[in-house]
Amino acid sequence: MGIAWFDGSAVEMEALELRSGGLPLLPDDAPWPTCPCCEAPLLFRAQIPLALTSLVGPLDERTLLLFECHAAPEGEPCAGALAVLASGHCTPRQPPAALAFDVLLEDAGPDPAHLAELLGRLGSEAPARLILGQAVARAIPATIAEQTLRVLEDAGAQIVLRETPPTTLPSMFGGLLVPFDDGAPGSARTTLPPLAGLGVGLQAGRMRGFLGGATLGSRDHSFACPCGKPTRTVARLLGVPEGDLSLLPAVAQLCLGCGRAYYHRVGVR
Repeated sequence: MGIAWFDGSAVEMEALELRSGGLPLLPDDAPWPTCPCCEAPLLFRAQIPLALTSLVGPLDERTLLLFECHAAPEGEPCAGALAVLASGHCTPRQPPAALAFDVLLEDAGPDPAHLAELLGRLGSEAPARLILGQAVARAIPATIAEQTLRVLEDAGAQIVLRETPPTTLPSMFGGLLVPFDDGAPGSARTTLPPLAGLGVGLQAGRMRGFLGGATLGSRDHSFACPCGKPTRTVARLLGVPEGDLSLLPAVAQLCLGCGRAYYHRVGVR
């Protein structure tokens, strides 16, 4: 028996329910996740309570949060993605501001180590890093004091405002789970039996994916976790348009040995 995931009705933001879009429920001290590849803020795609899957017990209170990068450093789409397991007291986390800035130091400018030290003293106001001879700081413009800006300019840095990549989807839907017979004749486009055979009035455009492992017409994306145990597929998401975004097919997995979660988009390198 397979489980298809469709867009359902509206759901409360604070509810620990299956949904796509909205704001992620994260522990109070957890920051908004950033890309492990380019360090840009990630887009929150979906939330999956593990108790809905057959991988863990029905009393498991962990929630799997799926994030992916929609930045394009140097003009190339970034392949970064992240699976976050949350539990305990969690609240909706607001994304970072839509604007941030880069503080750039040219190779011919002042000593990069001096500027990095200067930015380090600013603490959380402007976290710094050195990249290819440039000292780069990213922060929300509203949190940067005028005195700080003057100090950076006096040090010979160039301040450039930039727009951050999208961090949330334009819509939020609760998840509607529909069981179906894996052995029924399917469609190569949806890897599902004909929708009429599901016994519910649903549209293919509302389909988000599947919970569980490989279903008709798909292949198993499981692999060996570094701990040596195999991973199990929690969900497979379909590629769907979402406003101006194009969401690619993706797979979320969980290692039942060490509990590590994985998330990657299919066909992205």
